[in-house]
Amino acid sequence: MFVDYLGDSVGYRGKFRGAHYYTGDAARQDGEGYFWFGGRNDDIINTAGHLVSPAEVEFALLECPEVDACVVVRVPDPVLLEKVAAFILLKPFHVPSVDLELEIRLRVTRRLSPVESPQEVRFVEVMPTDSAGRIDREALRAQFPELWASRAFPWETW
Repeated sequence: MFVDYLGDSVGYRGKFRGAHYYTGDAARQDGEGYFWFGGRNDDIINTAGHLVSPAEVEFALLECPEVDACVVVRVPDPVLLEKVAAFILLKPFHVPSVDLELEIRLRVTRRLSPVESPQEVRFVEVMPTDSAGRIDREALRAQFPELWASRAFPWETW
């Protein structure tokens, strides 16, 4: 474990509660005692007052037989505060369509809840990755600027 954040010693010390280090990850334990990773606390999407874990939505999307890869992010919305947006790369021989989008959203609704189902779905031909091989969320934002254009998150205008 490291001994400090470069240039943010106060932030580093704020991660401790006694001898315990708090990572900022969200997780839950089910009735059988298993732990489920829910994502980063700072990634949680607040849609109409409901807190949604992008990681849980991604897991549900990956259970769909047509989905090869996906990423879920927050998108500003003037009514809901934030919308759940999914970028989906389909497996070969599957073609994006309105019917397929609806089917995928219904599967997520059955697996999680209606509020956790993506309100915005975008199919991509290539899932951009960074030099470490992780999905590059900033590249996706650049690919679909209309989702963020001229719409600040509502609390940024208060």
